[in-house]
Amino acid sequence: MAQGLRTHWRRWLARPYIIYVMLGLLGLALAAVGFVRVLPSLIRVPDHYDFAAYYVAARALNQHETLYDGAAMQRAATIDGQHMAHPLYIYPPFFAAVLRPLASLPFAQAKTIWFLGNIGLFVGMWWLLGRLAQLAWQQRLLGLGLLLLAPPFYDTLLLGQVNMLLLALLTCALALLLRAKPSNGSDLLAGALIGVAAVIKVYPLAFGLIFLLHRRYFASLGVLLGVAGAMLLGIFAGGGWATTQHFFTDVLPSLHGPANAADQSIWPVFERLFTEHTYRYAYLSASNLVELTLKPVIEAPLLGKLLAAGLAATIAFLSGRSIVRRWRSASTPASLWFDYGLIIILTLLLLPVVHSHYLVLLLIPLAWLLQRYQQLAPKQKPYLIIGLLASYGLIVLERYWRFLLNIAATPLFLGFGLCGALIVWWLLMRYQPATASIQD
Repeated sequence: MAQGLRTHWRRWLARPYIIYVMLGLLGLALAAVGFVRVLPSLIRVPDHYDFAAYYVAARALNQHETLYDGAAMQRAATIDGQHMAHPLYIYPPFFAAVLRPLASLPFAQAKTIWFLGNIGLFVGMWWLLGRLAQLAWQQRLLGLGLLLLAPPFYDTLLLGQVNMLLLALLTCALALLLRAKPSNGSDLLAGALIGVAAVIKVYPLAFGLIFLLHRRYFASLGVLLGVAGAMLLGIFAGGGWATTQHFFTDVLPSLHGPANAADQSIWPVFERLFTEHTYRYAYLSASNLVELTLKPVIEAPLLGKLLAAGLAATIAFLSGRSIVRRWRSASTPASLWFDYGLIIILTLLLLPVVHSHYLVLLLIPLAWLLQRYQQLAPKQKPYLIIGLLASYGLIVLERYWRFLLNIAATPLFLGFGLCGALIVWWLLMRYQPATASIQD
């Protein structure tokens, strides 16, 4: 039986273009339908639910109110007698301080600038990554079309999330590190960009370790300087030391809660599979709210935690072993970029809270894989393309979880984004660069 399956699979791989076409058309069809569904909202510039929280926080600072204080934030959210709907502001004071100029504008103007700026950052960063990967402009244009149809892109726009800014900081830092003639100054600036990103979202601090392993010590120093500079700006323009201290001692530790339907890292997906969850979400229209209780595949919370821990430990071990091997070898641009992308995929897989729109950061390891594709032998290429198309299809399918839950209420429909990210991790590990001797 197993031998027959292997033979059948080899026959399919001998005709890879059939698989390309099937996976490509399926992914494109799903992506196009999902994009058309949200296009009217994008055209009229959405209300940016998450950006509204950033705007209110920055407006509170402009009005000399106290961040994270419920009453103060309510006052800042009241404009001309009307109260803005917004979630709680859960970011550090630094980010609110940076947005203070934008919060001096009316909300309609501020959200339009943020919306257009996010589109510009996404297109610009993909074009830069394509250039780093030495893709032809036609390839970059085709990739851009597919990426614009993908849910992580337009979900970020719909929410007004901060992902595009983080993508820009990480991509610009990478471009500086991969310069043909790197210098201490460019490394310092690259590290500083990572430091700024780390103050907005903590996980970019892991890049400091990668810089040390690749002996880019000025980049590691830049991370520290970037963090220090951003923290100082947050203190002086974000409400003072007490507000910053309150964020780290009270706000940040309180952020972990029940798994959200949009969470796509290992922990929440496995938690849903083995524990009952209740969700309330809009289906087809904002006024049609659905409250649904999902029964687990097996009611065994401890088993779910053990399986999640086992998978996370396996991924961390294999990735760590790969990184250590390159630490013992000579650093090359390909190995640095690979480790950079590996850190991104590890954060998406292993952090406790990873919403599906965070997957926009996959652009960086995706560009590395496309560069690696050009170096592969012809027999190796089909696996990579099939893997990328399968990952794209799964991430696009994540858009349809509400529709699928309406057909069958099972947590199996709330893990497509994780499966797509796992495929990217597997491709990175399979096609990782060879180590080079330090003497060489």
